[in-house]
Amino acid sequence: MRGPSRFSASDISRALRGARAAGRSVVKIEIDCEGKLSMVFDRDGKSGEPVAEPNEWDAEFNGKD
Repeated sequence: MRGPSRFSASDISRALRGARAAGRSVVKIEIDCEGKLSMVFDRDGKSGEPVAEPNEWDAEFNGKD
């Protein structure tokens, strides 16, 4: 049997509304096993690109030298 949910759909909706009100565009929402909500934002509010910085494997993975 599962325990009670640590978050609800209204918690996610509230977080999304707050991000939109702040002028941010959410790329994804992550929820860990403890119920912690984390939002990943795009770089400039328009592109949909994640905030993560590139690393040395990005060029290799994307086929660029």
